[in-house]
Order: sequence, then C-alpha cells, then structure tokens
Amino acid sequence: MIVSRDNRRRMGALVLGRGRRRQLGDLGLFEFTPGQVSDLQRSVEFSVESLNTDVRQKIDDLPADFVNGWARFRQEWRAFLADRGGWAARHELSTWEKTKEYRTRVEGWYKTFRELGGQPTGAPPPPPPVRASAFPPWAWGLLAVGGLFAVGRIVQSVTRR
Repeated sequence: MIVSRDNRRRMGALVLGRGRRRQLGDLGLFEFTPGQVSDLQRSVEFSVESLNTDVRQKIDDLPADFVNGWARFRQEWRAFLADRGGWAARHELSTWEKTKEYRTRVEGWYKTFRELGGQPTGAPPPPPPVRASAFPPWAWGLLAVGGLFAVGRIVQSVTRR
C-alpha cells in the first residue's frame, strides 16, 4: 500500500495533535465534517437573508406569486435550520444532503429574482466542498480486520474466565 506524504503528515498530526485542531474528516474518511455542515448552513442563511432584504425592497415590482413562494421557502428554511441546525444534527448525512438541497434552491431563487429585473446585493452561497473519495475501499478492509481482531480478543478474554 502506497501512502502519500501529505496523508502521512495528516495522520501524524492527527495522532500527535500538532498544528491546527484536527478532525477525522481531514483524513478523508467521511464525506463531510460537522464544521463543514455548519459553514454551509451559515452561507445559505446569509444568502437567504440577503435575498430577503432585496425582495422586501422591491416587493411592489415583483409578482405576488414570486413573493408568496419566496416567503414560503424562507419559512421552510428557517424551520429546517431551527430543527437541524444544532450540534448533534450536523453529524447526520441527512442534514448535509438537505442543506445542499436548500443551497441549490436558493440559487434558483437568485436566478428567478434576476430574471424578474431584480439586482441582488449578495451572492448565492458557494458550492459545498467535494471529497474525491469519502471512504476508500482499503479502509473498509482495515476496519473489518480490526473489528474481527477486537471481537476475537473479547471472546478470548470471556472464555478464559
């Protein structure tokens, strides 16, 4: 198995605790980290509130169905954020996926607002970070071997009594 120099440094820094605060997501084991979910939620929230300010300023020039649809979307986003914005929820894949979905929907609202003649003062949220490989196949193998070893040791210690 060939391990790149960068990955060895990351692993060593994680184990030894050197440098900035490390998370398991830095090793590429997971698709996202709770911090990335939080950052994405904050960027979507900023974009929603920024566009909401622009919509309120141009409310007389916009069609009623756009304004009503936007109000429903904003209310839906706020309810999602209140329910899934906590520390524990940011560890779940469903929160990550739903936040990415809201990000895409906000982009659509920005596009529609521009098509209706609006000039948004803010920008849509940036795209979420992309991992090339969430959890490589060899890592699953190592995890399985380690699990079998641990189970074997537990069984051995229990049967000795």
